[in-house]
Amino acid sequence: MNKKFLVLLIAGSVAALILGLWACASTSSSSSSSAVDDDTSPADDDASPPDDDTSPADDDVSPTDDDDDDNDDASPADDDDDGSPGTTWTDDSTHLMWQVGYSALRDWESALSLCTDLSLGGFGDWRLPTIDELRTIVAGCAATETGGACPVTDACSAPTCSNASCQGCTSFQGPGTNGCYWPTELAGDCNAAFWSDTIDASNATYWWALQFAYAGVVIRIQTEANLNVRCVRSAS
Repeated sequence: MNKKFLVLLIAGSVAALILGLWACASTSSSSSSSAVDDDTSPADDDASPPDDDTSPADDDVSPTDDDDDDNDDASPADDDDDGSPGTTWTDDSTHLMWQVGYSALRDWESALSLCTDLSLGGFGDWRLPTIDELRTIVAGCAATETGGACPVTDACSAPTCSNASCQGCTSFQGPGTNGCYWPTELAGDCNAAFWSDTIDASNATYWWALQFAYAGVVIRIQTEANLNVRCVRSAS
């Protein structure tokens, strides 16, 4: 065999071996860097989608977060105290389960259908809340909270039942997100009122609603298509 050719053959083999070793090292490094995060520090805030941290104080913001069951996450997509990924919240004082989010800009018929057909958090018995039920989640405005000075209830639902106290409180000064007068566990804005399933006792085309921007108990014609809806179910 030609000596020059033999030298070239050996040099080529050595180069191929070096390249192979470099490729293996790169693959190992890449695999190591993409390993699933399993930190357990109470202050851990990793945002990796497969995050599996187990600390009760965990504050991950991944939409697929599946660790803690404490209701301390700021995002509607995180876990809450129902074990559902940011979809529901249960009020322990009333045993009512609520949507964390809501649907916007609907008329009353559409709102009713949406709740009746809703499947959420593993449940299919959702419904449109009554005005009494909506008043249970008013927070920070005593006049329209349950038992407050506003006389409008499921049992007293004519316009004559309303008085000045039903106008609520100063706009956007509530404890909830964006200054809404609802619990901090609920998400979204409150620029529009929320439909109830309580009818005006004197006019079947009007229904009561709650404007959480100022915690006002208001009445709206059922064809008005710019109200929101947050569905509810009995958790007990």
